Amino acid sequence: MAKRSKKPKEPKPRAKPTSPEADLCARFVLAARAQGFRVYPETGGHDLLLVASDHCEGFQEGDQIGVQAKIRGNFKVLTQALPKTGLYAVGPHYYAVLVPEVMWDFSEVAHALKITVISGYERIDGEWPIHRLKWYRHAPANTAWVPDCEVESLRGGVSGPSGLSRWKMQAIKLMMLGEIRGYITKQDFKDHGVDHRRFLQLGWIVGCEGFVTVNGKKQKQYVVLTDNDPPHVKFAAVTKAMSDAGLFDTYGETPCTASAAANP
Repeated sequence: MAKRSKKPKEPKPRAKPTSPEADLCARFVLAARAQGFRVYPETGGHDLLLVASDHCEGFQEGDQIGVQAKIRGNFKVLTQALPKTGLYAVGPHYYAVLVPEVMWDFSEVAHALKITVISGYERIDGEWPIHRLKWYRHAPANTAWVPDCEVESLRGGVSGPSGLSRWKMQAIKLMMLGEIRGYITKQDFKDHGVDHRRFLQLGWIVGCEGFVTVNGKKQKQYVVLTDNDPPHVKFAAVTKAMSDAGLFDTYGETPCTASAAANP
């Protein structure tokens, strides 16, 4: 089957953050990126997940910080930011709450829970000097999942967020593989850790005549349908960011051998 190449659709412009939490997150994200952190909004249950690069002062490369933001420091945000503990704990190395200002008693409780408080009082010349804050390092059994690329158009702290997840990014990869290569197989779904049956039920793919040979085995071909808002269309901003990061660059290269014969 001939290759088909489609560029991801340009995402529609998103409205600027209107909630106080979103505005607070947006200003902090600028400061964090300026200090060398990669920032992933609405990831792993955090409003912001920060990952340190090799030139972040005071941190090791790969260190993760989970941040919860609130316009007021209260026990709700502390509950959301509680460090994950236990033998199978999955989470970042550091936990923090982001608030415009903070009362003494809130700060005392947060530090007792080993949660860092980031507030307007720590701002110097309009920035947050992240390395100067009091940090408590945790040792999770497994660190939090980190997306394959940053999606700068996503906002943290918004109401009803559409966050990043492993499933969403894997689903987008599959759809783009089908768009660029012209087909996908059950082996592709298996390789991406995604069940193909959901895609069939939702009308995102359909089986077609012919088969491909993968590792010496014949496999059914599926083609991508775009009428029912599949992941790479629905989450166009994420798709574009992944494309810009080069995540689909090799999708035109395939070891499969296509055939026009009927399915066995």
